[in-house]
Amino acid sequence: MLMKANSTNEADPVSIFLYSSQVNSAKSRITLKQNLFSFLLEGEKTVYYAGQVVKINPGQFLLLSAGNCLMSEKIIAQHGCYRSVLIKYSPIFLSATLKYCKPKPE
Repeated sequence: MLMKANSTNEADPVSIFLYSSQVNSAKSRITLKQNLFSFLLEGEKTVYYAGQVVKINPGQFLLLSAGNCLMSEKIIAQHGCYRSVLIKYSPIFLSATLKYCKPKPE
């Protein structure tokens, strides 16, 4: 189940989704058209990206740049589900945010 907080238009600087699934997935091919912040709420996520394998557990997050990757989602608890918060953001948004948050010299 995917619940969106705003439009999925790729021109949007930020899109926030609440994602849940009752089914495990193994090495699904994913194409990210925008950068992605993935905060895991329940389950286990494994990402195969740029020659690396990264596994996260609830309370942990990943930052992924746009591109292709393989992703596995695993339900851990019996009668549980897989849940995460996904935030897609454009490079322009990231650049503007970093510029805004940059410490000013004293």
